[in-house]
Amino acid sequence: ESHSRIETLEAKLQNAMIELSKTQKELTASEQTIANLTSDIDEYKKELDSANEFASNAARMEISELKVSIATLKGELAAAKKECLVATKEKEHEKRNLKKLADKSQKCILQLKTQLEEA
Repeated sequence: ESHSRIETLEAKLQNAMIELSKTQKELTASEQTIANLTSDIDEYKKELDSANEFASNAARMEISELKVSIATLKGELAAAKKECLVATKEKEHEKRNLKKLADKSQKCILQLKTQLEEA
């Protein structure tokens, strides 16, 4: 009976050793899977950071281009304001000249009327 019991215990020990070996293999495989997933996550993070940096750089470039456009438009606006001011001054000058001409014409007409009335 002792022998039988020892054989049973030895068989159970053998089965336990087989199960332990299987479990260790599964553990090793799980650890490798975790390592692979961690590596993949790190790679995805790098790609995401790279994409974010690219987007950031693109946004900075777009902002820079917009600043240049704004500066150009400001220059064009200043030039247009200057042209408008010059045109306004020319218009005022022409108005004064027309007024002088109208006044002279009025005087001439009055002189001619007077001369006609006297004649």
